[in-house]
Amino acid sequence: MKVITADEAGALIPDDATIFLGGLAVTSLPEEVLQGVERTFLSSGHPRNVTTWACG
Repeated sequence: MKVITADEAGALIPDDATIFLGGLAVTSLPEEVLQGVERTFLSSGHPRNVTTWACG
């Protein structure tokens, strides 16, 4: 298994994607991953139009 950073994960998400975030209710959402997606968007403008679902 390859370990990647939150910013690298953000760069893998295409425009118009739907992503599912797992955790124990809202209290354990992978906040660092969401911040990585935000940083990627702010620096490149992508991914655009992402829908998120919290599962758990």
